[in-house]
Amino acid sequence: MGGENQNERLISTLREQRKRQMATLLKCMESKALYMMRRKEDELVRATNKRMELEASLRKAEMESESWQRLAKAKETTVMDLSNTLEQVKESLVWVANTAEDAESIFGGSFDHRRGQVLEEKSNDNQMGCKHCNSRSSCVVFLPCRHLCSCETCEGFLHSCPVCESRKEASIHVSWV
Repeated sequence: MGGENQNERLISTLREQRKRQMATLLKCMESKALYMMRRKEDELVRATNKRMELEASLRKAEMESESWQRLAKAKETTVMDLSNTLEQVKESLVWVANTAEDAESIFGGSFDHRRGQVLEEKSNDNQMGCKHCNSRSSCVVFLPCRHLCSCETCEGFLHSCPVCESRKEASIHVSWV
């Protein structure tokens, strides 16, 4: 019976040793698992922060895009308005050039359409002078009244024709050849 007792003690010691090894192994595995979980949590926090930064950048880019689109539409509208105004001025010019009364209104005398020159001028010495400053030559025609009555410098400050006081809707610079 002495051998049986010894076998039981040996089995009991082996069991105790196995329990300690398992406990040590389990602690090691728990420690490693906690370490890996902390790393993954840190990665998740970094990924979340990066996602938030990217979403903020996307919102900013979308706002800038909308702003640029609004600006482009406004510029397009301006271009269309200017184009329409230019067409109206061109039409007015053609109409002015084809009417004898218009030439007489501009030049203040009779106009020979075949030769393209003034036949008679009024006796006023400053007929072609600026009606606003009286110091420079007139080179701007006001529309719709068609009076040649302003120099380039004064034209920007005038909102109505200095001859007939009609509202200035447009003006045309005249170059004398």
